[in-house]
Amino acid sequence: MYFCFQAEESASTNGSESGDIPKPGRLWVTMGLCWSSNTKFHGKQRFPYKDAAPLSAQLWMKLTPATVILQIVYSEPNVTYALRRYKEKMEGYGAVVKLVPAGDMECVVKTQIIRMFAYELAEVADDDIVMAADVDAFIMTPKITAPLRLRSRKLIWIYRYELSHQMGYTFMMQFTAARAATWKKILGRREGETIEAFVSRYQS
Repeated sequence: MYFCFQAEESASTNGSESGDIPKPGRLWVTMGLCWSSNTKFHGKQRFPYKDAAPLSAQLWMKLTPATVILQIVYSEPNVTYALRRYKEKMEGYGAVVKLVPAGDMECVVKTQIIRMFAYELAEVADDDIVMAADVDAFIMTPKITAPLRLRSRKLIWIYRYELSHQMGYTFMMQFTAARAATWKKILGRREGETIEAFVSRYQS
């Protein structure tokens, strides 16, 4: 089950789609990969995320009109030869790949958060749809993007909302999609603000 949300100020009063919201542009699927370590939770210390990312990305780009954005976070002082080769391989599949130093943040944490900020990349336009996904999510059907097409004038699409509705859980970042301009409005990251400073501001 998915849930589609339309901003109140643009919603139609008769329940039909509003003509004020333009149809979306490109579809991007944003993923993050920690190159240097794995999460210590849920028994995934040895999960082969580096092997999963190419498989997942190819499924997205073969089955749907999406282009994958993969932001790879690394803790090493410099980009290694192996990382450069991996980047080239992913780009060969058609993905847009960005290499991001972990800096003062833990690599896995920054990897999870950075997916939300794909809207800041030069390749992404304001009306493009940006959907967050995990590198170990292997889609099985082109219908995964049907809600985006059938409700194309919405601003946010939240998949698997039924679990949140029934159990009271916070909805997952994975398979949450929004227009790039909407991500920007919701997150409220200040111009020039680092991700570290952004996280610190919300923790205080």
